[in-house]
Amino acid sequence: YARALRLLARRGLVRPPSLTPRRFARDVAGKLPPAGGAAFAALTDAYLAERYGGRAAPPGREELRALRDSLRR
Repeated sequence: YARALRLLARRGLVRPPSLTPRRFARDVAGKLPPAGGAAFAALTDAYLAERYGGRAAPPGREELRALRDSLRR
């Protein structure tokens, strides 16, 4: 999730402290191609599950790759 936030920040998409991660994911989805928005939403859900749900998050490599690819377009 931290890597994804850094990738988005390079494109000027920075999460303000007042936005929850899910709300930020919805906002980002409207500014990216569908694959990138879906990838970031999946990364956000995995982050929240690990951070607050006590579940181990899957690596998320495919989602991170999809997000990176969508930002290059």
